[in-house]
Amino acid sequence: MDQLEAFLKRFGRRRNVRHWLGPRPAVRDKALARAIASQVGYPTSDNGWAQDRELRSIDRGTAAQLLAFVATESLPYGRHGPPREGYRKAAAEALEAFGPDAVFLTNTVAWVSGEGPLGWAAKLTTATFEAGLIAYDRDNAMIFWVEDED
Repeated sequence: MDQLEAFLKRFGRRRNVRHWLGPRPAVRDKALARAIASQVGYPTSDNGWAQDRELRSIDRGTAAQLLAFVATESLPYGRHGPPREGYRKAAAEALEAFGPDAVFLTNTVAWVSGEGPLGWAAKLTTATFEAGLIAYDRDNAMIFWVEDED
């Protein structure tokens, strides 16, 4: 967890970032993502946690790519597409802290990989732009979420 904690601290200094790392909350699996998000005060959007707009499950490699992107690029003005390789590698190494049973969730993925337009499957905030990663395994959990305005 040390490498993940260092990554979160390094890239979580911006005022538009909220992050948390700690023990997995003791709640039902269905309520787990919401319990993790609540560690940083989410949801703040007017419609709360809409059941019809759930977070998307992604694999570890995509999670590293997403984490590297949201940690280093401006959502409205950044270059959309794969993140710089050094940042992706650092994110991948940080996410190795989670075991093989890890689950990775996001509200967007297509635009980060260059496969689609900017959009969200879920909104946790009232920000114009937002993206992030929620991850957990049997013992630990984290959230790294970025809010941006244009």
